Amino acid sequence: MPALKESLLPTNESTLMEKISDGSVFILYEEAQRVGFIVCEEGTVGFLQAFQITEEVILPEYQGRSLASLAQQVLRKQLCLSGKRNSLLAGTIVPGNRPSIRVAEKAGRRCVLRYEFLPAGQP
Repeated sequence: MPALKESLLPTNESTLMEKISDGSVFILYEEAQRVGFIVCEEGTVGFLQAFQITEEVILPEYQGRSLASLAQQVLRKQLCLSGKRNSLLAGTIVPGNRPSIRVAEKAGRRCVLRYEFLPAGQP
């Protein structure tokens, strides 16, 4: 996705290690093989209290098999079963990132906010 190259940045190693330590990383498996991971953190998205997917990676050799959407469905079920009061699963997707939008839609998620504004000086 060359057009999104400047908009999408991967999580750096130290941040990923922090997320693993605090339990926000979910490793994805298919038949005992690690195929990727999802970083999911509790917080606020716009005005919604939710668990937010902040990173999702499927290894190249496993892409194109609907594993990302399946993983989001399983994650949502796990959040519901965990007994957490709020099990809303959200994520911010750059409008031009059609593959991620398709994954979210295929996982049964729908777009509720088109624009999100941050205070000046905030990333």
